[in-house]
Amino acid sequence: MKLNSVYILAFICLLIPQASNASEPTNSDNLMKTADSFSACSGKYAALAEQFEKEGMAKEIIDNFKGNMRGSKMAAAVLIKAARDEKKNLQEYYPYIDSIAYPYKNKIALSFLDPSVSLENILTEEMAVCTKLNPLQAKIIKELRREEHLK
Repeated sequence: MKLNSVYILAFICLLIPQASNASEPTNSDNLMKTADSFSACSGKYAALAEQFEKEGMAKEIIDNFKGNMRGSKMAAAVLIKAARDEKKNLQEYYPYIDSIAYPYKNKIALSFLDPSVSLENILTEEMAVCTKLNPLQAKIIKELRREEHLK
């Protein structure tokens, strides 16, 4: 899969402020931090989709969260590939992404068991980073689709 314009788009994420007081991070470090954030979001979206399925919510809502989960996972893979400058298939990064997503998925799932935690709290606080990353995710996925269509 040709990803040249996606790589360029991936560097947009370098504009996303990183909460770090460490020495000046490299572009690769910033890409990996953002990829890790996308990975976490894929787990969070997965937990929400599963919970809403259990609650019998509308299929459209569940599908939306599942789509965001897949999009976050794909965006993470694109950024990891760009950071590492490798020629691997994007799917080869999925085990790494899943290893990051799993604890976040569990945290959200456990939140639903705590009566003191509201759905509003989960959606606003736990999903805040994912909400901020959503426009970048949409751009990355749109570019991937465009490139795939041009093949």
